[in-house]
Order: sequence, then C-alpha cells, then structure tokens
Amino acid sequence: MASRASRSGSSGATRLSPQVRTEPLKDAIRAIPYDLLMDFVGRPSLLDRSQVRNQPHVVGMRDRHLIGSRQNEIYAQGLGEPAVGRRFTMVNVGDELRDPDDNDLLGYMGHHVGTAEVIQTSGAVVPGATSIRKMKREDELTHLRVLETGREILPGDKLFPTEADVGEDFVLSAPANEDVIGQVIAVVDGVYVAGRYQVLAFNRGKRHGLAPGNALGVFDRGMEVRDSFGAGTGWLSPAVNYRRVRLPDERSATVLLFRVYDRMSYGLVVESSQTIRIGDFVAHPRYGHREAGRENYFVR
Repeated sequence: MASRASRSGSSGATRLSPQVRTEPLKDAIRAIPYDLLMDFVGRPSLLDRSQVRNQPHVVGMRDRHLIGSRQNEIYAQGLGEPAVGRRFTMVNVGDELRDPDDNDLLGYMGHHVGTAEVIQTSGAVVPGATSIRKMKREDELTHLRVLETGREILPGDKLFPTEADVGEDFVLSAPANEDVIGQVIAVVDGVYVAGRYQVLAFNRGKRHGLAPGNALGVFDRGMEVRDSFGAGTGWLSPAVNYRRVRLPDERSATVLLFRVYDRMSYGLVVESSQTIRIGDFVAHPRYGHREAGRENYFVR
C-alpha cells in the first residue's frame, strides 16, 4: 500500500493518505500445496490384471533379508538391462477395487513403497558349474539400491519407471456433469476412515464426466430419526405411532481429483469437517445444504 501526499492550508504542511497500488501477478497462486500433490500424482495407484501378473518385480534382498527398507539393496526381475542410475518406483499390490454398483473389477490398489536406483544388471550363476568358462547364466537380475521408502519392501512388489514430471498445475473446477454421484470405495494405505490430506478412491471417472482438477463434495448419508411429535400431538403426549424422517445428507469434506481413469478416480481431501468413511457418497460440490461459516472455494 502506497501513500499519496497532499498540501493542507497555507502552512505548507503535507498530509499523507493511504492509496492502493496494484501490480500484475507473474505466477498464479496455488490453492493447493504443489509439493503435497507431488507426493501422489506421479505414483502408479491403480494396477490392472496384466500389470499384477507381468510387471517387473522384486525377487529378493541382499544379505538374506526377508524384507527391505531404506539403504538396503534389492534384486528385481523383468527390467531387462536398464542404465546404471535409472530410478524405479516400487509399488505393493493392494486389495481389489470393485464398483459397488455392479461388483465389476476396476483394478487393484497400488500402495507406494519407495524408490530405488539401478546399480548393475547381471545373471545368477547356476549351481554345479565347474569352471568360470562353463558357468551358465539364468534370467538376468537387476541389482538396485533403495533410496527411500514409505513402507517395507516385500518380494513381489512391482517396479515402474519413476515419473519425475507431473505435468501442468491443476485448475480447480466443478465437474461439467452436475448430476454426478458416486461412492468412496477405498482409503489409500489400507484404513477405513480418512481426514484432511488423505487420498480416497471413487467409483466414478472419465465416462462420468470427471477430469483432473475437479472438486467433489463428500457426504455422510443423513440419519433416519423417529418423529413422534407430528400435527395434533403435544409435547407431553407424543404420538404412539411415530413416523420416520431422514435428515439431510451432511457434507463432510471436499476432495480434489488428481488421477482420473475410465471408471474410477483418486482424490486428495483438501478440507474436512468430520470423519470420512468407505461408503460415503460423493456429488457435485453444489449439492446439499451449506454449512455455517464454510466458504465455497471450489465453485465460482
């Protein structure tokens, strides 16, 4: 804020008054922390049957370890001959993800395990060889050094080329399909409840009009109560035959979609007012009643 000078009277005194100075922004202001999205966007999070069966995988650990962790070294099969120093993301195959509408298999949840880089590629010596020249090589194995982990490394974990670039920033928007309605089918990391900055999976995707950057509201289904005080009854003499009344659906959170597949999506919880559970439904952010004091950031 700048000040503007003006003359006052004949004394020559100068009076300063506040004045707003505006300058164009060089860069857009990010509504969601970019580094937070980086933790999720570049990771494989939905695996299909082919990947579960055929994707390169961890076959063992160095030094006879049964599980791996940071600073360990591992061996993988199926990578071919990658260059030394190339990095791979390790993914654990999680539970099946099924659409509760028709029980169709949508895929398998991929849990991020960590990152490893290639040390060398070599074959394993077949036992029984009598000389160096007569030694035969089995299937080639890739030797990798673990750089970081978020959970333990297990034999069978899948390896994918690490994606360093997550693309352009997300543009916050409401879905084009105002009638979209779906369901929370999973909470990433194997828990059943979620809160702010956790990742949820939904049974709606591209074919339902969703796109990365869309915001959705998460709702807890309104509970059913007994109304014994209808017309013609008094406070001291409630009716014997009550009627059931379903209360409005309660908005519990807002999620930002960052990975959208054909029939399902992943979203980051960017704000929440109560616990989110598997089975809660999602809808267009304009759906439902407004809570007191809550700003509607995502519908403009």
